[in-house]
Amino acid sequence: MIKIVAIGKVKDKHLDALIQDYCKRINRYHKLQVVEVKDEAIINDEKALLDKEASRALKQIGKDEYVILLLQYLCMKDLKMKLKTDQEPTKNRPS
Repeated sequence: MIKIVAIGKVKDKHLDALIQDYCKRINRYHKLQVVEVKDEAIINDEKALLDKEASRALKQIGKDEYVILLLQYLCMKDLKMKLKTDQEPTKNRPS
């Protein structure tokens, strides 16, 4: 069985529909399970946030299961900068 552990729910309904379709297609050939674990609200302590999310994800993995980690890491400073630049007028943004 392939088990995908995702942190947080997919909020985009179109992306969610694509994921559901993909899962249905894969299940014809190999059993697939998608487990969504609750994500944390953004807090100032980045390490605490990652620790809580990692703990929830690890609880979904059995001791004899093989794990492949796909990680998209965005540190809090980068996130704050992105939010700030998204709110700036276009003419003030660096090219």
